Amino acid sequence: MGALIVVVLAIAIAAVAAIVVYLRRRLVLDPFPQGPRQRLGGRVLIGSVVVTFGTILVPRIVPGSPVARVAVAGYVMLAVFFYLALTLAVAELPRWAIRRRSRSSDPTSPEPATVARVIAAASVAIAVVTTAVGFFEARDIAVKEVSVPMTRPDPAVDGLRIAVLTDIHLTVGLRDRAWMAEVVKRVNELEPDLVAIVGDLVDGDVEHLGDDAAPLAELESTHGTVFVTGNHEFISGATQWVDFLPTLGIRVLRNEHFEIDRNGSTFVVAGVDDVTGDASGSGPDIPSAVEGTSADHTVILLSHQPVLAGEARDNEVDLQISGHTHGGQMWPIHLLVQLQQGHVAGLERVGDMALYTSRGVGSWGPPVRVGAPPEIALLTLQAG
Repeated sequence: MGALIVVVLAIAIAAVAAIVVYLRRRLVLDPFPQGPRQRLGGRVLIGSVVVTFGTILVPRIVPGSPVARVAVAGYVMLAVFFYLALTLAVAELPRWAIRRRSRSSDPTSPEPATVARVIAAASVAIAVVTTAVGFFEARDIAVKEVSVPMTRPDPAVDGLRIAVLTDIHLTVGLRDRAWMAEVVKRVNELEPDLVAIVGDLVDGDVEHLGDDAAPLAELESTHGTVFVTGNHEFISGATQWVDFLPTLGIRVLRNEHFEIDRNGSTFVVAGVDDVTGDASGSGPDIPSAVEGTSADHTVILLSHQPVLAGEARDNEVDLQISGHTHGGQMWPIHLLVQLQQGHVAGLERVGDMALYTSRGVGSWGPPVRVGAPPEIALLTLQAG
């Protein structure tokens, strides 16, 4: 896993460097001639990048650092940079058209500086407004009630209410104990029969985030709270969280299942580790998770990533509950999510199996959501 992190970090650094070079060209060098304004623009851009990553990385490197109090600003700036780069990239086509037209009479004429300035200013405005809208959208967590038709008549799950929490992403400087307590309160108001936490609870270790996760012990439901690992648990150190969560009364499922008696019948709750665990020999094993279950019992599978839906269907799972996608989180990332996962959000049918992919309650990186609002899903199963 250490080698994987190094590779991912190297790719991330290279990508950030390329974006900064591109932004410098389009926001500084093109709009302003050589001189004081160009130098000032370059310093502002580089300073913004340094401050952004400093406020994000310092609290992780130096736990307890007062910089954590302003980390949210750094994370928000990541979204601004993303939409800046995206808007400028989209503007390349009209920029090319204007350049071609201006050079039709004089092939040696440069791009008009006014055009570069207008595009730069418009791009900054669009990026800032989009990020601001997404910032407030991410703070408005809605309860999404979904009726899930089941293919088999089974009194054990008929009317069963499952509250789904996923992609909480407790992070130093972003989401803390008070935020977690408010989410728990919202879930308890729903009076669910079962609470399913479907991975990516944390971005960090127990030492620094255990207290923030503590309110999860107050979750209330008829049949308790169940958890499966997500990719960020493996990045953070899955073992420590697998050991810690049971102290909060949370049942952790790692390629295993248990049975619940209800309405005179029995249903099965199974859970698998995230696919990221393959690198350390702890990946998902659906056959093991459902081994020994009766063909007469409804099987509900918790899997962080929806990409396993086809395999779950083949193993006669009745309902798979997943997260991971964030619904794309920031438009138009959902297009990439669809390509990689095959599923983005909501209720779908995969053969005879129902699949629900939650957009999740938190966010990864920027606390910004554009076109993918956060949710606490409340699934009500309808069998019969």
